[in-house]
Amino acid sequence: MGALTTNPAATHFSFPYFFDNTQGINFNSSYLYYDGDMLLYYDNQFNDTSPKYIDCWCSRWDTSEYSLTLETWLKRSDVQTLQNNVKPGAVGELYKILDRPTYYDKTWSGDNTLMIVPNNYTSREIATNTPEGNNRSYLPSMRSTKIIYVKNLTFNPVEGSKGFINTKIEGYISGTTTI
Repeated sequence: MGALTTNPAATHFSFPYFFDNTQGINFNSSYLYYDGDMLLYYDNQFNDTSPKYIDCWCSRWDTSEYSLTLETWLKRSDVQTLQNNVKPGAVGELYKILDRPTYYDKTWSGDNTLMIVPNNYTSREIATNTPEGNNRSYLPSMRSTKIIYVKNLTFNPVEGSKGFINTKIEGYISGTTTI
């Protein structure tokens, strides 16, 4: 932002601030721009002041009954982070007759819980850390935040990519969207 100066002769009917450049005041400076249109929160402290997440691109989002299948491509370090913070298969079901089943995390500490958050703002210019044009994702208008208990993780290398790994996450949808 440019240097801010005031005009002492200005009245209360005029805008008394002038800038030495054309940028002016940036009211959008509080937005965070990520490198993907989906955030995978893997820490069970979702409402913490410094939440732990992986930002990635959603290439598949299928919902069937009470299960969710996601596909994305991750860097090797993000795959390792996901594997270290999820215990696939540690999910249980409470059966209800003629009602929606209730799933729970069998670790009892949230170690097999992921919160999937569609993200509006998706890209940043690396050199200046500013958004590149109008890079908005439509995923949030198509999908909503889900909390899942991971049933299975599958990894396959992406041919021709530099270090990316196709990641398939299968899980059961929690009955709640808050933790």
